[in-house]
Amino acid sequence: MREARGGAAAWVVCRRHPLPALFAGAAVAVCRLTTPASAAPALSALCASGLPGYSAQDGAAFCAAAATLHPRHQLPFVLSRVAASTAIAALPLSREARRPVPGDETAIVFTGGREAAPQLHRCRLSISHEDVAAASVAWPALPPSPGVSHDHVERNVRGTTTLSSAAAPRGTRGDFEYAVDVASVAEVHRVRRRFPHLGRRWMPQCSTEAPAEAIRRALVGMEQRPSRGEAGASDDGVVYSGAALRRRSGWWRHMPTPCASEAEAYASVVLAQHWGARECAVKLVGIAGRSFAYGCVRGAAALGCREECSAGSADEVRPFTGSFLAPGALHLAAVDGAEATALAERGLQPCFYLHTWTEWAPLSDAVDLPYIVVLACAPRRTCLQ
Repeated sequence: MREARGGAAAWVVCRRHPLPALFAGAAVAVCRLTTPASAAPALSALCASGLPGYSAQDGAAFCAAAATLHPRHQLPFVLSRVAASTAIAALPLSREARRPVPGDETAIVFTGGREAAPQLHRCRLSISHEDVAAASVAWPALPPSPGVSHDHVERNVRGTTTLSSAAAPRGTRGDFEYAVDVASVAEVHRVRRRFPHLGRRWMPQCSTEAPAEAIRRALVGMEQRPSRGEAGASDDGVVYSGAALRRRSGWWRHMPTPCASEAEAYASVVLAQHWGARECAVKLVGIAGRSFAYGCVRGAAALGCREECSAGSADEVRPFTGSFLAPGALHLAAVDGAEATALAERGLQPCFYLHTWTEWAPLSDAVDLPYIVVLACAPRRTCLQ
């Protein structure tokens, strides 16, 4: 068990996730339990002494903000706001605004909705959570490009101070809009068992079948590859901790609704990845209560989308695929049809980049389960010609 400030047990871990160079203008943080949910203390105790980097007073603020929610939603809310606070604190704009006194470790405590972030912290947010894991991406709130109508941006940045475009570094000049989503593989599998048409209806281009060797390689790669920056990671991305490997090995057999085979586990992982990508697309379109025709998402090359937006970065960009999305890679997708029009109305080009990785949270003392995190980034500048 980790330790929080003052030596108390940390029931929660929250850390920044290193990003590809293309996403240099954003900051992402992930937050999850370090113990099975059944073994976690009451929320008030967890917030008082189990949030690393936060005082009991800070924890009380998170707890109070969650108090009006249904009990099932309170812990996920706290995890998501700790993630959002960490992401906000990582932005240069936020550090400049605070101008901390040397030695002052005062933490940012953000407990509101994402709409409040521009006025409070001069940034924009996307937030997502599941039962015991959450993620948030923060990026500078800058005015929309000249000649483009962005009512949602204008509402968010009205009355706030932002850096001028000329002074901002590459990747922070309003070039990109971001979205993040967290998907529980166990929950996707449960829903898929109940509604076998889940993939065909919502993600029709997804292919959940693969040769046995490819399936095994993908699952083993998930188990052995740590999140970038995770303790225990070596330079070649392999986890050498035998305990970590044992907790992850065969995870699909131990889910509340177990998988019958590696092939079924693989299918649930693929659907979780693309469900997360679809949810990111919904957020990029930005219409409350709206769905998204994920069938409009295609491989970028097929629609003539070039990699101009990533020119000059060291990132390897792969084409979007309807099958397994390699964790840690950067995939470029293009959007056609009605959804391309919807993105254009938001001032976004009809293409976006996807970056996905796996977080692991304990189901029990012996088993960890995977949570798929998907980060999407849509360019505001030229991508299609």
